[in-house]
Amino acid sequence: PMSTNAPSFNDALQVVEQLSIEEQEDLIDIVRHRVAEVNRQRLIDRVKEADEEYKAGKYSPATAQEIMREILE
Repeated sequence: PMSTNAPSFNDALQVVEQLSIEEQEDLIDIVRHRVAEVNRQRLIDRVKEADEEYKAGKYSPATAQEIMREILE
C-alpha cells in the first residue's frame, strides 16, 4: 500500500540512477526477493482459502479431465 506522499515511479527511477551499479544490482536483488515473498504469501493465502472452501463442502474431488469438461461446457 502506498501512502499519498509516496514518490512517483519516475521519482524512484531518478533516485536509483544516482546509485552505483553495485547498489543498483543489490537493489534489484532485494526487490526480486521481496516480490517473490509477496507472491509466495499470496499463493499460501489462496491455498488456505481453497482448503477452507473444500472443507466447508463447496467443492468435491474431481479428476483433471472432469474439471476441464466442466470448464468447457
